[in-house]
Amino acid sequence: MEVCNWNWGAIASFVSAGFTGIAAVVAWKISEKWNNQKGSEVVADEAKESIKELLDNIFNTEVLISHIKKDNNIDLERFIKLREESNQLFKRILFIDSSIHIESFGNYLEDFNRVNKKILNHAYRIINNDYLEDELPLLIKEQELLSESNTQYCKVLIKKLRPYALFQTQFHFKITP
Repeated sequence: MEVCNWNWGAIASFVSAGFTGIAAVVAWKISEKWNNQKGSEVVADEAKESIKELLDNIFNTEVLISHIKKDNNIDLERFIKLREESNQLFKRILFIDSSIHIESFGNYLEDFNRVNKKILNHAYRIINNDYLEDELPLLIKEQELLSESNTQYCKVLIKKLRPYALFQTQFHFKITP
């Protein structure tokens, strides 16, 4: 009968260690999923706010250009507001670009930023009368063309952000070392 003599204390220790290991793995998986979910919520909120700010940017840029065309004058308050909102928008979208993979997003972001800066630089020149008299019609025409480009880049960025704002796509986070 000594053949069936088992050391139940040792067996209990192994079983206990096994359950502890399983519990640790389950807790780690739950934590990982929660972190991904929380990260997705943060990015979705940023995407939603970015879409709103992109729409505001389109509107404010068009209003600014219409003021220039109407009386060769710029509403200084609107210019300052557009400049500040553009900087905030760029930072917000840059955060999204650094957080998740969105195909070609960085390229469109760079194009949007480049065009937006040109619009603001031209507007600044007009505010400060830093142009030759015969240069003004060219500046105004270029502002109109830049505004159209700005609108197109904003629409592309909105289209790329919309699925993330509405949780309609899988979030693929960039791993940072």
